[in-house]
Amino acid sequence: PNPQPPHRPGPPTMAVHLALLLLTLAVARAQLRSATNQTQPGVQVAALVQDEPRCTTADVAAIDGAGGGHDEGSFPKIISRCSRRAYGIFSGFSKGTFSSCLTNALPITSQCTSCYADAGAWGARNCKWCAFSCMFNWCGGGCLDCMTRCNEAYDPTLNACVGKVGPKPTKC
Repeated sequence: PNPQPPHRPGPPTMAVHLALLLLTLAVARAQLRSATNQTQPGVQVAALVQDEPRCTTADVAAIDGAGGGHDEGSFPKIISRCSRRAYGIFSGFSKGTFSSCLTNALPITSQCTSCYADAGAWGARNCKWCAFSCMFNWCGGGCLDCMTRCNEAYDPTLNACVGKVGPKPTKC
């Protein structure tokens, strides 16, 4: 018998990319189903509301100083950039990566950063259906509308943790 040369895989084909996309969609759909089958999300979130804010007046001043909107340097743009860095399709949301990114961008305490890291983890877990509207344009109308609707249940928790309502994004 003639020995055959070892098989060497070539570059990923379109079929492999399509299979990965379909797998990602299936996982997102399953997670959405499990999230919507939970008992009243507002009740679960209410248990997370803090008694006292974690953010200091200096933290709030830094956040307010960055301001709302969608331009580079705005607080919503910083949050978007840090969220993208912290999220992986297979690894999920990393609070540590998010917190490190946010503290590098703004001079705020780790206690305050944890409010936003918790909110990011909650959004990654509960707002997956917004990913397709937000994939290419985080400040587009479809993305902002979807995220606003989805985060309504968690906003009271975030606002209590920070001590106020933070700067809001604007459509680009």
